[in-house]
This record gives sequence, C-alpha cells and structure tokens, in this order.
Amino acid sequence: MLKKPAFWLLVLFFLLLAVAVYWLFGREEFKPYEAFDAIPQNAALVVKFRDLPGLINERSDHPIWKEMCNFPSVGRLDRQIDTIASLLHEAPGIRGLLDDREAVFSWHRAGKFRYDFIFYASLRDRNDEKRIRDFMNDHMPGNGQLTDRKYESNRITEVTFHGNTSADFAFAVSKGLFLLSHSSILLEEAVRQLDLDGPLSTSEGFREIASTAGKNVDANIYLNLKEFTRLASPLLNDRMKTEIDGTGDLALWCEVDLNIKNDVLMFNGFGNIDATSNDLLKVFLDQAPQRMEIQRVIPSDFACFLAFGFSDYPEFRSKYEEYLDIDGSLQGYRKDMNDLNRKYGIELDKKIGGFIEKELAVVVTDIRELDNDDNIFYVMRCRNQSEAREELEGILHRISDAEAIHISKLVFDANIASDHVQRCYLLPAGDFGKYIFGNFMAGTANTYCTFIDHYLVFGHSMNALSKYIHLNLLQSTLDSDLDFNRLSDYMAGKSNISFYVNIPRATTLISRYFSEKVRRDLEPRIDNILKFKAFSYQLSGEDQKFYNNSFLKFSDEVREEPRTVWESRLDHPTGMKPKLVVNHYTGNHEILIQDNGNNVYLIDASGIILWKIPCSGQINSDVFQVDTYKNDKLQYLFSTSDRMHLIDRNGNEVEGYPVSLREITATGLSVFDYEGNRDYRIFVPTVDRKIYVYNIEGRLVEGWEFDRTDNPVYNPVRHFRIGDKDYIVCTDRYKVYFLNRRGQTRIRVRKYFPVSKENPCMLDRGTLNTDPRFVLTDTLGHVHFIHMDGSVEESVLRDFSPDHYFDYEDLDGDGRKEFIFLDKNVLEVFDAQKKKMFSHSFESPVTSRPSLYRFSRDDLKIGVVCGNQNEIFLINNDGSVYSGFPLTGSTMFSIGFLNSPAENFNLVVGGSDNFLYNYSLK
Repeated sequence: MLKKPAFWLLVLFFLLLAVAVYWLFGREEFKPYEAFDAIPQNAALVVKFRDLPGLINERSDHPIWKEMCNFPSVGRLDRQIDTIASLLHEAPGIRGLLDDREAVFSWHRAGKFRYDFIFYASLRDRNDEKRIRDFMNDHMPGNGQLTDRKYESNRITEVTFHGNTSADFAFAVSKGLFLLSHSSILLEEAVRQLDLDGPLSTSEGFREIASTAGKNVDANIYLNLKEFTRLASPLLNDRMKTEIDGTGDLALWCEVDLNIKNDVLMFNGFGNIDATSNDLLKVFLDQAPQRMEIQRVIPSDFACFLAFGFSDYPEFRSKYEEYLDIDGSLQGYRKDMNDLNRKYGIELDKKIGGFIEKELAVVVTDIRELDNDDNIFYVMRCRNQSEAREELEGILHRISDAEAIHISKLVFDANIASDHVQRCYLLPAGDFGKYIFGNFMAGTANTYCTFIDHYLVFGHSMNALSKYIHLNLLQSTLDSDLDFNRLSDYMAGKSNISFYVNIPRATTLISRYFSEKVRRDLEPRIDNILKFKAFSYQLSGEDQKFYNNSFLKFSDEVREEPRTVWESRLDHPTGMKPKLVVNHYTGNHEILIQDNGNNVYLIDASGIILWKIPCSGQINSDVFQVDTYKNDKLQYLFSTSDRMHLIDRNGNEVEGYPVSLREITATGLSVFDYEGNRDYRIFVPTVDRKIYVYNIEGRLVEGWEFDRTDNPVYNPVRHFRIGDKDYIVCTDRYKVYFLNRRGQTRIRVRKYFPVSKENPCMLDRGTLNTDPRFVLTDTLGHVHFIHMDGSVEESVLRDFSPDHYFDYEDLDGDGRKEFIFLDKNVLEVFDAQKKKMFSHSFESPVTSRPSLYRFSRDDLKIGVVCGNQNEIFLINNDGSVYSGFPLTGSTMFSIGFLNSPAENFNLVVGGSDNFLYNYSLK
C-alpha cells in the first residue's frame, strides 16, 4: 500500500499529465478567419492597408487628405475615423490590436444616395474580444450608449452617440474577426457571409487578381467594376447614367497598388475579364497597346480627353459590332448607317474606316468662347493624309450630287488667321461620330472637319473648328505643354485606353456630367478643387488581363491658368521684351521676339509665327524699324554683341548685312533720324570705350570726331533735340557726355559723381517757368539735375542701393513730374516736393527695369516684372494694382493695339515656359 506522500505525488503527476495533454492535443488552436472571408459579394471597393495605425496618425498632416476633408463625404469619413481613433487611443489593452496587422475596408451601397464601409481586423487571441468590450463599457462618453442584440449565433453591439448620429457605429466579433460599420445592416451581411460557402477570396476572378497584388505598398485596392459603376451612378446626371448603363458589363475585378507621396497618389495593377459576360473591354483584348502620339494635336486648353489605341482597326471594329450584337443594339446601330449609305450611294463607314490607324480620341476643350457642344472634338489618326483626303472628298462629291448642294458648301477654304487658309469639310451626316466610331463618340453632331498633320479633327461648328486649328497653328498643344510633359512621367508608355483630366480646366464640366446634389457640394469648393492638378487613368491589354495605371496629382499652390487671347509657342523660353512692330502693308502691329536659343521670330496679330530665323547671338539693343530704301517698306535693325543685323519683313538679311562690328558692344546700338528724312545714323558704343557711327548701309560715317570715353559706356547712346540743337548723350561710370552731331562736346559738366548703372540720362524739357535740364541718379539714388550751362543740382530723397531703378515722369497729368524709384522689391513714388505719394512691396525682387505706359494724358501706369515668380504687375498712378493683375509672365511687356481699331489694348509678354502670351486689357 502506497504511503500518503507517494499517493499524492502520483495524483499530482497525473493531473499535470492531463493538463499537458489538454494543452498539447485537446485545446483548440485560435485561428481567425481572413478578412476577405467576411466581405459581402456586393462590395464595390475593397482596400487592404499594410499599416493602418500609421496612416491614421499621419493623415491629418498629409496635404492631399487635408484638402479632401473639405468635401462633405470625405469630411464625414474623417470625423468617423476621429471618433474611433480617439476611443482606441485611450485603450492600452486594445491599442495594439492593429499593430503589425493588416486591416481591410470594404465599401457598399447603403441606400439610393448613400454608401458605407465595413472594417475588418483579425484578433490576436481569444482575449481580444473581452478587451474590446470591457474598454467600450469603461470608456464610453456620457452621450454614448451600448446596446447588444443577437443576430443568428452572433452578438452585434450598437454604439449610439446621442446628438451626433454621424458617429454611431456597430461592431461584432465572429470567428476571430473584429467587424465594424456605421451601418448595422451591412454588419449583418458580413457576419452572415462568414457562415456561407464561397467567400470572396475563393471566387476565381478575385483570387486570380489578388495573386498579382504588390507587397511593399501603402495599400491594395480592389475594384468590382460592375458594382463600382452602380456605386458611382448617383453622382452623375441622368444623361451620364444612361451612357454608363449603355456600356454593358465591365471587368470582374481589378487590383491596384497604392503608393502615397506628399503631392501624388499613384495606382497600378491588373484587372481581369468575365469570360461569360458581354464585357466591353473584350473589344481591346487582342489589340496591342499603342504609344500615344495624339497629344501632338490636342490643344493645351483642354479639360479632358479619352483616347483609344489599337493595332488593327478592322478587327477592333468587328469585335465592337460583336459586342453590340450580344447587347441587342447592333440592328438599330446598323440601320442608321445603312440608311445613310443608301441615301448617298456611299459606304461611309468602310471608306473612312479604311484609313483610320492606331488612335481615336474624344477631346473636351476649355475654350471659354464656346458652348458645351462646341468644346467637344473627335480626333482620328489617318494612315496617309493624301489617301484620306482623296477618299473624303470623293464622299463629299457623292453627297453634293445627291443633295444638289454645290460642292463649295462641303469642301471649302477657311480663313483661320490673317495669313493662314485651311481646307475644311462639311459632312451633313448628323451624329457622324456615332456612325464611324460607335457609342464611344456619340451625342454631338460634329460635322465639320479638317486635317491637322495626319490627324482628321471633327468639330460641332466651323467657329469651334477654327479655334481648334488656331491653337495648333500656335503650337499650343499638349506636346509642348510643360505641365503635361512633367506629369507624363507618371503615365504608362503604351495603352489601349487613356483618360486624362486637367482638373483646373475641367471645373466647367461639373454641370455637364454630375447630379444636382454633387454640383451643390462641389461648386462652392472650386478653390479646393483647383489644388488637384490632374487625374489620369490608363488601361492596357496584357495576356488576357488588363494593366491599370493611374495617378492623382496635387499642389497646395493654387495657380490660375492665364486667360489669354492666344499663346504662341517658341522653341525656347525668352528673356526679351516683345517688340511691337508695324506691318507696313496693313498698318497693324506684329511682334518681333527672340528666344534664348537665338531664334528670331515675327509673329502676326493672331499669334501665328510668320517666320523664324537663327541669329548670331542674343539681341542686346532695342529693335528699330527703318525705311532703308525710302519706299515706305520697313525693316528691323538691331545688334548682337559682335554684329548689326537688318532684316526685311520676309525674314531675310538686307544686302550688306549682317555687319561685323569693330569691337564687342555690351550696350547695343541706337538709331537716330535727325531731320526725319530717313537719313539714319547708327551709334554703337564698344568695350574699347569708342563710339562708332554708321550709316544705314553699314559703313562708318566720316566726320565723327569723338575719341573715346573714360570708361566703358553704361547704356545705349541717346539723342535729344532742344530747339535747333542736337544732344548726343551717353554715360560711363563717373561721367556724362553731351555731344553734338560731330562728336564735339556741347555741355561740359562741372561736377562729377558716380553714375547709377541701371538708369539712362533723361531730359526734363521744363515748363514756362523752368528751363530744360537733364536728370539722372548716382549710385546712392541721389537725383542730379544737369543744366545747359553744365551746373549740377543735387536732390536727395533718401539713399538707395546701387542697383536701383529710377524714372522721372508726370504720372497724374498735373504738369509736375514725380520721382519714381524701384529698389529690390519696393516701388516708391515721391512728388515734386519730395513727399512720398505711395509705395508698393512685391513678394519677390523685381528682375527687369520697369516701363511706363501712357493710357491717357493723366493716366500713366508702371509695369513691373517679378521674373522669379513668373508674375507681371501694372501699377496705377495712385499705387494700386491694376485690375486683373498680377498676370503670368517673366519678361518686360509691351502694351498696344495689335489690330486697329480695337476696344481693348493687347499686352504681350514672354513666360518662364516656351510661350509668348497675349492678354487683352480694358
């Protein structure tokens, strides 16, 4: 018989053995279900986050999220996240619930005009549920209430915040999953899904796409395109709902990986197709993705475009008709086409389809003078323009005969700009886009067309088409748009479908495409929308799947696009003040400009480049119009550092030019016509301190006696006539020179002072009570008046920097001149008694010498350039900024009338990009 101690030791041994067996074999392992097992099949959108706590903590500081919270639906979601996050923050026991765990959201329709989400997270162990419930009971705010109810074999807890229904939510724990939603009905669907066979994760289409999901990304986003279109449908107006319904079925699922940057959200991934459905995307499956070239003819004034790329148009067309046949709409589609062909005895679809190649696009522009339909264009690429033109004109001759319409009504030359005529066509075929391109391009009767390069462009009216052509003549296209080219780095090189929205220009489309409720929400928030610069979505067929690539670009800086009369593209940026020159045939103005690549352009009043020629260097003088042959025909005279150029109106050098200078000139030439008889004298100060004088033939003038200056000349030589005397004036570092026509000294200045480098010597012609005198400043900004006897009078307003700008003019027409100073970024104006009239500070330094513009006798305005900010200003004579300024521009600008008569002035300025801008000023 066992002794008692031995007995109890034996009992203890068996108890320990039983416990060990239970833990090793009898205890059920805690293995939670996957989140995708609970997602209801009607999910439109599923998002899996790798680090949700990190994103929640950082979201309030992320510029894109902060801006999106200004929109009601996102703001509501943010408040809901705040409510839950604040609860979790107070719970040490459950705060780590999401640490190192994936979290999943799914979005669903929750009513006619509502959607809501379900949140899913796997628990770590069996105690997590108790921790969650204990926390909710212990930390519920005073206005909160928990109510448990039974749903099938599960418990659902509803959390209600009295007075704040938007924060209400419900949660449940089932099969190791924590589920939460603001909709208890959706929560029931998720709980029920866990008890059903065939979870989302096992469905063939979803499983295949899920296998392509990226790992080291911020989130994986899954779109159920069939459900997503239903989710988005309430956002659209009735017309757009009908068009989306007409697209039939779309792909089953697509997955995109989300990468979050401060200024851009990037999405890319794969989608699949339901082999059993009539999926519209099947039309593109056997078409090789194409490199998009159509941007060459899409104006930069665009709001959005939808482009299609295909390698075999006949096959593409055949597949599209198969799709229509299954959809039940092929017969009606063909009937309209067949009626048209019988009426005119043509095969319009086959003829035009025969020369379509690789690209089609619908382009919506933002040309403010056009209405909605006029802003919609169809563009198609042609295999060969000559062949396409011949086929098109053959069709139009048939229509002309059938309708007894003179062919000149259907085939005609249109005057697009002053010197440009374009062959255009009218196809009186109603909704032409639908006949040729199908429902992709239905809805607008674009019956006017023309060829631009090897693209055929269709517009709703001749006025609309003319504006489209004009923008292409100005080379104002996406191909030359710097913003588009920068963003194209985010785009795929090839695609079958490319959809791109220029968001700041697309705000006018809100009323065209969205529902009344959405319009009410968005229109008061246009300033917030403008911070989102672009959205792009591309789709490319690849191995019976589709590759998706998308981005959303953001910038906290709201920069309104310049609203110009036109923008003309140069090969390079320009730093030159545009010169308004006279067309001696019409009397109207044109623009002569040089870019930083040394190309010189003559541009007409409509912005079209008449010619472009290379030059020996940068123009360093003003551009002077001279009548070399005294026949009322004008040429353009200017200098570079080592040559003089004389160019005729056709862009050719006049005989004998260019003329090589004796020495380098840093200040450029000046031209004077003493007697107004076109007997010109050209003055060129050079670095060897000499001043050379030439006649218009480019030969040195005899009889010029001036030797040289003490130091190199600062500014171009100037000429003044006072009575019957001429004064040739120039300045160097310490001296002002007053010479006659022969170069002899006319005034000997009695006092020397250090002359300001940026400012020329000016003439104050005096009044009835004062004699004429010359005015300039020294390096401290002290004003010096030089009288005809050589005496010098100094006037000190205050000290300025050596780089100050100075002018002396009557701004307000009261007969007394004001002192105008601009130093660094501050403009100051003083009256004749040295009292400050006004000052104006600019945000960045001024980069060019200001110019004065006279709008009337008593209205002189000051033009200022802040080139580093790409802004120009026009300051009124009371110191206020002229209405509508600042405008975009980085060079000094010219103001005048390009055409006469005209109601408004034209302001022409170069931009920091490659464009020359023409604004209209009232």
